Amino acid sequence: MKERTLADFRPMQERCSNCSYCKFIPLDKIRSREFAGGCPSIGYYNFNTYSARGRFQLGVALNRGEDVGEKDLEQVVFSCLSCGACDVSCKICRYNLEPLAHNIALKEALIERGMVPGRVAEERDRLMAAGARAGLCAADLGLPVQGEVLFLPGDRTQESPETADTVCRAAALLRRCGLDIAALSEGFFSGAVLYDMGFRKDFEEIAKENIARIEASGAKEVVTPCADTFYALNRLYPELGLTVPVRHITQVLADLIAQGTLRLTQEVPVRVTYHDPCSLGRKGEAYEPWEGEEKKILNQVHTWEPRRPRYIGNDGVYDAPRAVLRAIPGLELAEMERIREYGYSCGEGAGIPEIDPGLAAFAAHGRLDEAKASEAEQLVTADPSSLLQLRSARRDGDLPVTDLLTLVLAAAGEE
Repeated sequence: MKERTLADFRPMQERCSNCSYCKFIPLDKIRSREFAGGCPSIGYYNFNTYSARGRFQLGVALNRGEDVGEKDLEQVVFSCLSCGACDVSCKICRYNLEPLAHNIALKEALIERGMVPGRVAEERDRLMAAGARAGLCAADLGLPVQGEVLFLPGDRTQESPETADTVCRAAALLRRCGLDIAALSEGFFSGAVLYDMGFRKDFEEIAKENIARIEASGAKEVVTPCADTFYALNRLYPELGLTVPVRHITQVLADLIAQGTLRLTQEVPVRVTYHDPCSLGRKGEAYEPWEGEEKKILNQVHTWEPRRPRYIGNDGVYDAPRAVLRAIPGLELAEMERIREYGYSCGEGAGIPEIDPGLAAFAAHGRLDEAKASEAEQLVTADPSSLLQLRSARRDGDLPVTDLLTLVLAAAGEE
């Protein structure tokens, strides 16, 4: 991956116009004051420095060598969920800023300086100890180790017996639908959370080993039910050399249903609302290679030559999970106010549940409140990590949280 130091972001830092778009979902998408926020960090701390706008200003100060309080600096920088909400909203009115990349670069800069809070270091060590072999393997899944489709269950699937069982049954369903599906002989950890925490070197070490394992498997395609694994393989790994394409399991299921191969015949009479996982949605856009340079037209208008890819979140995986839900007999889908690329984070990203539990709970409660306001009976998501985070934050009166795969298995008569 291309090395980008904080100094490389200085022109971008100085281009920020302080418009505050990064704090909210786009203005024309706002339906109520209660659910207008986009960034959980600024919503929780209510201080400008915790927004992308404030972090740009913080980056300017660091690049100038100004004295910034060390303890407060670490708190601000590592409280970013790396959810990408600020990135999408910023690009509604600006085309030449990359708030998400800058926020991660801030973390990398502090790590290089040895300024790593205790909780951040502990979470990094925990993840590294789990290693690239963590998670369910072929023997756990009941799958062979050779096949055209490589099934990677996900980074946190094994943390809950229920999610592990659901993923195993979903893999078996895909096999019965005719997919030549296999798994690795040892578990798989994508390392995406380490990247979002700013530990780029650790991430690259894990990613390169994983790429070698995927390529050596001989598989022509990867399928995963995990949003972080999808994000890593679709957006991050290709820059490091991965050539095998990846699909999320909801994309596979939607295709099988459309082809008539998978028939959902059992009624599931429930009204649900769907949570878009950040790593599957706005961060789930495919990597596009680019080589070029920044330029100015007439020494004023900023541009890139040649035209640079612009990740704005709208090409993430949104339609497939909704198509699957709508194919389930008896099920009704009621949308929340913040959906698709404007969806609100569940609080799970960048290790925040361990690093800043108060912020993680604040984000999850915001999402649970929004789900309840939709007048649905259940909140559904298509990612084990999001499922576990939302369930852990539930309070009395909150909607039950369900895995989309559980509903599919019930509709397919697999219960």
